Amino acid sequence: MTASPHDVPPPPLVVDLDGTLIRSDMLYETFWSAMASRWTTPFVALSALLRGRAALKRRLAQIGPVDVRALPYNPDVLHYINDRRAEGVQTALVTASDQQLANRIAEHLQVFDLVQGSGDGVNLKGDHKARFLSARFPAGFAYMGDSLADLRVWPHAVKAVTVTPSSALRARVEKLGCEVEHLETTKVPASAYLRAMRPQDWLLNLAVFLPLLGMAGVAVAQFSAAFVVFVALGLVTSASAIARPLLWRQAGGMEPEMPITHATLLWFLLNLTGLALAATVGPWLAGISLALAAAGYLIVRSPVLLAAVRVGLALAAGAILF
Repeated sequence: MTASPHDVPPPPLVVDLDGTLIRSDMLYETFWSAMASRWTTPFVALSALLRGRAALKRRLAQIGPVDVRALPYNPDVLHYINDRRAEGVQTALVTASDQQLANRIAEHLQVFDLVQGSGDGVNLKGDHKARFLSARFPAGFAYMGDSLADLRVWPHAVKAVTVTPSSALRARVEKLGCEVEHLETTKVPASAYLRAMRPQDWLLNLAVFLPLLGMAGVAVAQFSAAFVVFVALGLVTSASAIARPLLWRQAGGMEPEMPITHATLLWFLLNLTGLALAATVGPWLAGISLALAAAGYLIVRSPVLLAAVRVGLALAAGAILF
């Protein structure tokens, strides 16, 4: 007797974590959580990375435990998972994040029948994930993801589900030949990036020009140098503004206005550019910029004190310059 199509069980739904189930990346989440408690985290991370990405993820998860209740879960993805579960579909969370962390997330959400993360030196991403899923679900599976790395997995799936794909990713997935479904979720507007940099905080750095008020004449070169100092301090100030919600999030503070991956990259570039610009004026200004960056990291929860430190450092820079 031949089974009808209705007798064939639907394929299990496998869900990725970073950028899919959560609007974030657990590697960055654990990094900033660790930074909030230990300023030496970048050096610890570099040391762990020498032993591989799986070792890095495990080490960061150890020193920067994340409160899984505070993660930015994607409500549209959770709704999709619950709908499939209501239809009797088996669901699985399979992620390149650390196994212990994946277990905690699954325990919190209670929507997954299977949980698998990275461990034993294996980073469960790309080809490693594809091989694991093909062996675990030989009859086929549907896979939900969001990135180019998932293109190594989708060819092995009977159905590809993308989450807020770019036009380029959408086009590549649709050429795979399997069933495709695109799940569109809310995107971060470009204005959020400018808000996160808080350009209004640059106003405090105008204190660098105050020493000019007592001078009889100001040369163009002096004013140009002061402007460079103002911009350098402003870039570091914006980097601190981006870092504050990242450091404070796990303590129940403010939420970042942009994806954590973008925020981390922008934080790094702003600091690097600000320090490089400061060094063109003199090593003393690079030192002041470093002090400003450190203040933004250490004085997270006292805006008034941080503002006073910024004005003081800007005044010191102006006094030294003139």
